Amino acid sequence: MTKKFNLEEFKKSLQLTELEEKQPKYVVLNEELQSCIGLPGFPLGDISEIYGDSDTGKSTLMLHAAAECQKQNILPVCIVIEKKYREDRARLMGFNPDNAIMNFSCKTIEDVFEFVDLITAKINKGKLPFDTMVFIDSLGSVNSKEARKERKDGTTELKNIHQRNAKVITENLMLMADKIEDTRYTTHNHYVGLVILNQIYDAPPAFPGGSPRKVPRGGKKLKYVSALQIETSKKNELNAIVDGKKVAFGIISRIRVKKNHINSIRNTGEFIITADSIFANEDGAIKDYKNANKEQWGNSTIVAEDCEEKE
Repeated sequence: MTKKFNLEEFKKSLQLTELEEKQPKYVVLNEELQSCIGLPGFPLGDISEIYGDSDTGKSTLMLHAAAECQKQNILPVCIVIEKKYREDRARLMGFNPDNAIMNFSCKTIEDVFEFVDLITAKINKGKLPFDTMVFIDSLGSVNSKEARKERKDGTTELKNIHQRNAKVITENLMLMADKIEDTRYTTHNHYVGLVILNQIYDAPPAFPGGSPRKVPRGGKKLKYVSALQIETSKKNELNAIVDGKKVAFGIISRIRVKKNHINSIRNTGEFIITADSIFANEDGAIKDYKNANKEQWGNSTIVAEDCEEKE
């Protein structure tokens, strides 16, 4: 007589390791951004990507998230590559760099990922006992060692930049994605999350006669490993006419969720971004901001100038 197959006994015989997930945790953002993204904020234990052209709100999103980390007992680690970072601006957004780990010294893509790996290892070994969110601003601003060759006269020769950078990013992300995602389980005391800011470039058309494509730098691997992917684009530039002079003070940016593997919600929203805040572009929002800053803007006129690229 054939013995009845017992699936439970068979599974036990495989001696598989059962992993228990911890309660999901996020860097909770303001309610307007939560509504747009469809999540409380950036997930810990996952990789998120924010990509878009320059001056579309990527760094503002990062500073807002880093400031919120500090309110929620999450340690922000900021790897700053772009030279546009200004401490005064960061503090205006409510972020205190003194209560964060700031790294301004990464010169190559390899440097960036070695530092992320170091921070993750310190957390996993209990030497940095915090839930931690690592921010990279931005991965598109740095090249790999393979793409750079120093000449004898001290100048730099760049070789096959996109291909070589994509190769190094792919290799490093294969390692770091596993290490970061492992922190979602009870085998790890603390979470690590990673938010990567990225630039885009104009790639050749997909077919003859087509339009150039806006493509994030670094190849497709970052898209594949990201649980959350956000695209930013500038719609309007905000100017105040003060004593007859035009003064730029902010932008209206479109924030669009391109990928969401957490709950599959993919929303889009428009946000006003100034030196000290980010808030939804709702009726009366600009007027309210002007009234809240009467000392600075007085009786000035606010003008929104269209700067969105037509598709």
